[in-house]
Amino acid sequence: MKAAGRRDENDGPATFDAFLALACPGLDLAWRKYRRRDARHAVLARMRELGLPDYASYLDLLRRDPAEAAGLADRMRVTVTRFFRERERWQVLAERVLPELVAAASGPRPIVRAWSAGCCGGEEPYTLAILWLERIAPAAPDASLEILGTDIDEPSLARARAGLYPASALREVPPGVRERWFGREGPAWRVADAARRMVRLENRNLMSDPVPSATDLVLCRYLPFTYFTGTRRHEAARRLWSALRPDGALMIGRKEGLHRRISSCSRRGRMRRASSGGAVSRRRRPPSARPRADGHGPCEAAEDGDERLAAHDQGHGGVLAGGPPARRRPDHVGA
Repeated sequence: MKAAGRRDENDGPATFDAFLALACPGLDLAWRKYRRRDARHAVLARMRELGLPDYASYLDLLRRDPAEAAGLADRMRVTVTRFFRERERWQVLAERVLPELVAAASGPRPIVRAWSAGCCGGEEPYTLAILWLERIAPAAPDASLEILGTDIDEPSLARARAGLYPASALREVPPGVRERWFGREGPAWRVADAARRMVRLENRNLMSDPVPSATDLVLCRYLPFTYFTGTRRHEAARRLWSALRPDGALMIGRKEGLHRRISSCSRRGRMRRASSGGAVSRRRRPPSARPRADGHGPCEAAEDGDERLAAHDQGHGGVLAGGPPARRRPDHVGA
């Protein structure tokens, strides 16, 4: 018996869910994650633009037109987030990761470089800027933070450049922070100029445009490790790996994992520290966490020759081993 609201593949999809179930797997997309109103509206708008009467017609086009199929993920992109989302992750960043990155930076005036990939309306990079100004700058006044925020959605980037947000975007902001770093403008709140000046915003596609190099901290939450599968996810992980310098760090979402096997290696959180040799604080990675030569070790996320992303638990939310094998001169793309 057929499930309600579904047709056989030969009949074409009757509902948006059925369309996703047929269209997404072949494109390495996790179709259940796109069961959202905004994604449905985006697909329907595209169908109207093309003059297509139903999901079956659009599915047929996706199968015939590689360019249209390649753009489906970007078209259904989720563009909603908020400041200090998963606040406890930011606490770990402030207390443990950022101080280590500052200590590892060289020179009398150390510079930490961060990349917020898929930054939506700027909430994430501005949160990082505020965190730095609140927690790191007072203790390390000679250090500085450069933040690159990238996204493919121009309306989202325009919102980020304006720096004006509804109260709902601030619901996880810690007490006192809103008053110090946001100004009320009617029903909305504008982020302080000091935080905005720390962030450079650019339109870039994670999967096709150049990635920054020698980056100390990459934030990429609820994008490839939520919505991508298979080769697409593998390539996203490889690109994120290539952006990290040795001893850099990757922050992903609390509900995300780098691989289906990751839960056996890191159960306390989703903050991944990175190191060229697989070590954190000069400790060697335990043998049980090392990827096997066949690329299917217990904690592997992606492998491309000698390039690996692998995670294991070091007692503070998990570890990501990655980064290039030799330290490179800092060279932030677009700087």
